Amino acid sequence: MRAVVLFGEMGSGKSFLGRTLARQTGLPYFEGDDFLPAELKAKVAKVNPLTVFEVNLFVTGHLIPGIIELARLHKNFVVSQALYRRDHREQIQTELNMLQIDVEYRWVRPRSFFSHISQLAKRSRGFKWIAVMLVSKLWFQKPDSNVPAIHNDFKTQPTIK
Repeated sequence: MRAVVLFGEMGSGKSFLGRTLARQTGLPYFEGDDFLPAELKAKVAKVNPLTVFEVNLFVTGHLIPGIIELARLHKNFVVSQALYRRDHREQIQTELNMLQIDVEYRWVRPRSFFSHISQLAKRSRGFKWIAVMLVSKLWFQKPDSNVPAIHNDFKTQPTIK
């Protein structure tokens, strides 16, 4: 069993690339945000950043159990989620490996800072999204160098291996 997990900063194109990978491979795709509890979904919808406590609770209490349930239903799948913190990525890896599920991480990165900003500006309340991205950028922990990066230019349809 294999879980392909796309992670990266908000607005980097994880969902777009997750759907692309799913189409290219025939694997089912799932959005990690679908596991957010209603009160956190409402907060995100208003473009309010989550606290570290809320993110920890989401990852341990909702995202990991949700991914484990996906693994029970699907032999292989793709899921995308921001996963800013290295310890959250390690925790998911550990939990799934204990269930004999291989985890393959892919780091989704915008091609440039300016392409990232221009993509966020297209959203409703774009300037607020940009402000949240700039603040949250400070606590994104880059992965180890062995994690493959996908550079998203927001223009071309990538081929993902």
